[in-house]
Amino acid sequence: MERSLAGMGLLLAVAVVLSLSVSAWAELPGDVEEFVNHLGFLGYESEEKDTYISVTHDEKTSFTLQEYEGGILVRGFYGGSEYSKTHKGQFLDVVNELNVSATVMRAFVDSDGDLGLEAWFPADYDKVRFAIFVEAWQSDTGDLLLSRYDDLAEFLE
Repeated sequence: MERSLAGMGLLLAVAVVLSLSVSAWAELPGDVEEFVNHLGFLGYESEEKDTYISVTHDEKTSFTLQEYEGGILVRGFYGGSEYSKTHKGQFLDVVNELNVSATVMRAFVDSDGDLGLEAWFPADYDKVRFAIFVEAWQSDTGDLLLSRYDDLAEFLE
């Protein structure tokens, strides 16, 4: 009986820790309006969802904003083609080459074979630092991806 109570206590402790880590994803930052206003000035449209903000632009990579580990996580995705699923090793090689040249973005292939792009902006909104961050994000997700268009084209829908 003693062991099962100790085991249940450990299980409860793990559940509490997991629920706290999930809540890091489930909240929007308190100063989210400042981030959204800044992006709006740059021509982005934003729509608040339950746990994130969807951000779109007619000419730039769409992405989401959400709070993560005391900062803002920016994530965008491009759908993977059937070719990407059957040639994952080649796709990963191209993605690794993107990561070598990226400034703030990291690229990855998710479990569905899609190209994921993400970057983390630390702490609270600061106009100058966020402007530098957005410029680097736009360069990584625009100029860098465009420079590798021939290598990426067959892997993306």
